[in-house]
Amino acid sequence: MTPDPESIVPLFEVVLYALLNPALIGVAFFTGRKADEPAKLMIAAFAGAVAGFVLLYIAAWIGVLDAPRVARAAAGVFVLSLLTGLAYAWIGFRTRRGRE
Repeated sequence: MTPDPESIVPLFEVVLYALLNPALIGVAFFTGRKADEPAKLMIAAFAGAVAGFVLLYIAAWIGVLDAPRVARAAAGVFVLSLLTGLAYAWIGFRTRRGRE
C-alpha cells in the first residue's frame, strides 16, 4: 500500500524547518555561548532542538503556514534540528569573548 501523494512531506521543507527555526537558532546559539567546555555543546543543541520542536508544535496547533504538513515529519525535523543546533551552538561557543 503506497502513501497518498498529499501525505508525503518534501525533504527540503524538513531541512528548511530544521535550519531556519528561530527558536532553535536563538536557544542553541546563546546556550553555546554560555558553555564553558565543548562537551556541553550537545546539551545546547538538545535544548535548541526541543525549543524548535515546541515552536513547530505550536505553529501546527495554530495552523500557521505549512506547519501542519511538516509536523507529520516531526522526528526528522527533530533529528536535523539536533545536528543544526550543534552547529549553531558551536558558532556561539567560538564567538564568545573572554575565553581562557
